[in-house]
Amino acid sequence: MIDAFRANSMKILWTQWGLDEYDLLNMPPSFLYGFSDDGTQATSFGSDMGTIGNISLGRKLMRGSWNAQSWGDLYTSQQSGLAAGTDFYFNKNRLSGLWGAETPLSMFLKENGLTTLFFGGVNIDQCVWSTLVDAYFRGYDVILVDDISATVSPYYTNQMVDYNGLLDGWVTNSSVILADL
Repeated sequence: MIDAFRANSMKILWTQWGLDEYDLLNMPPSFLYGFSDDGTQATSFGSDMGTIGNISLGRKLMRGSWNAQSWGDLYTSQQSGLAAGTDFYFNKNRLSGLWGAETPLSMFLKENGLTTLFFGGVNIDQCVWSTLVDAYFRGYDVILVDDISATVSPYYTNQMVDYNGLLDGWVTNSSVILADL
């Protein structure tokens, strides 16, 4: 879908965790707890995640760390799109890329006159859903592309997203979109 959007001059927007030190100082306790492995700040945002083999995972969800990058082939695709100028990247400091009065993503959407947004990614029930709902509340037309989204959460969370997605916008799959491009 990414390649088809690029071929049709559609902007590809990537938003991922990218915390900085300021974000850590202003993170609500509930977020620190929710992203902790053991209920303490020592294993929450910004903590060292160690290594897997010879890969340093970096500090948890910090800007530039390996663990805050797109996964696998998506990272390669993202980097080539950024270099070509077809793709745009936005760090976020909450589940939603549109959390707060103004974010780099919200400013980009306004400046470029974008009104319809297609959503896909992980985790569908957390980051994808949060950004989609915030976009809906801001007046954007939102379309969830179900087959390019996933989660590690229980199955019923997907059902919740699909059900509510039909109330707050549209839910479709990539084959329908690709057939119309």
